Amino acid sequence: MSWKRSVFGNIMWAACALFTVLGLAESSAAAALTLGVTAGAGYVAAGVLFVLAAAGAVLIGRVAGVGKGAEKSASWKAAAAEALFAVMFLALGLILRIEGMDMTGDGGSYYEAAMVAGDSSIPELVHGASYVYLWVLHILFLLVGNKVAAGIWLQIVLQLMAAVFLYFGVRKLAGVIPALTSLGFLMFTAPVVEETQILSPQPLYLLLFSVGILIISGCRREKLRPAAFLFAGIWIGIIGYLDLCGFLLLLFAAAPVLEYREKPGSASGKIMSVLLCAAGAASAFFGAVAADGFVSGKPFLRVLWAWSAIFEPGKQGVYSDMLKSGSMWEIPMFTLLCLGVVSYWLYRERDYICVWVMICCVAAAVCGSGMLTAGMPSLSCVLLCLAVTAGAGVTACIDRRTMHIADDEPVKVVKSEKKGGTFGMVVAIIVTIILGAA
Repeated sequence: MSWKRSVFGNIMWAACALFTVLGLAESSAAAALTLGVTAGAGYVAAGVLFVLAAAGAVLIGRVAGVGKGAEKSASWKAAAAEALFAVMFLALGLILRIEGMDMTGDGGSYYEAAMVAGDSSIPELVHGASYVYLWVLHILFLLVGNKVAAGIWLQIVLQLMAAVFLYFGVRKLAGVIPALTSLGFLMFTAPVVEETQILSPQPLYLLLFSVGILIISGCRREKLRPAAFLFAGIWIGIIGYLDLCGFLLLLFAAAPVLEYREKPGSASGKIMSVLLCAAGAASAFFGAVAADGFVSGKPFLRVLWAWSAIFEPGKQGVYSDMLKSGSMWEIPMFTLLCLGVVSYWLYRERDYICVWVMICCVAAAVCGSGMLTAGMPSLSCVLLCLAVTAGAGVTACIDRRTMHIADDEPVKVVKSEKKGGTFGMVVAIIVTIILGAA
């Protein structure tokens, strides 16, 4: 998916470049201090990584044959390579989670709240996502008993399901490389892996968020379908009520509306799609508030006020937790983002990153303001947005006709004596993994 070059895209590129350079420098300096060396060595390493990323952008573009015209990559070789990496990521991610399972823990507060006792009741909570998760956990304990291991296995299954839905949704919206990048980081990033070892609603909500991305990807067709945007808006409103993070999906829904097309649709159709999505989200949200008030016997405005009080700015943000953790996952992430920063000016046909950068900026602002609640997958959603942006930057190095055209979109095939599409995709994936593991 790509967009027409614009002033807005240039502004988003500048924001992405600033965020990437500062992030790579600071994360490298923090990693250097963790390893017992000076911060200056970390800054030097950040410069080296940026140069390697710039060279990688050029290498990927040359191997993929940018501008030489490649056929649409639908061959069995490309499909086999993609499937191999996807299955490998899922399998390795499952192994990491199984190896990290802690059977001796007490399960935490959610375990105590959901365990089957004499009255078998669930305490009422204001936060909707936590309440839904407690019921899922409670039903599981009714079936297998009050076992912490069962809860951990539930966390792992939910997260793997979320990864699968996310993969297909991002693949439809952004392409193969962003799908594999987001899948890889969700499978291997330490903070996300650790989420499965503590009973919390994070994996469940991440699954709902991923289903939302898959639904939005269904809106991307040769012609926009207003009914699909309405359904996507309803889903956004429901999970937005469960947690504020769900409303980030409204920005994902903007991607297919703003997408560059050889035959652009009518402006009225685009406006109608946006309005229907927003109307569906608003109606579903207020409907959920009304349903909550009806079940609990509380007035509508009181329920709405209680919901808004949860997301008041000023609480501890996600980034402070990231800095305290001492994790180094930021380094490969920012290194991959460097590919998009460099390739934006190397290959100027289309803009591949502006909408994803916009989503990252909004997610960063929301998280930085401390509006998102503890115990929810705020970090995972920020990581997801960054991973999609990083993958889109890699895709920008490759001929757009080769990588990420929708399955039902008419393709103008250009014959070429040099068929570098499949080989270029494989090289792009390998370079992505090498830079991510650097």
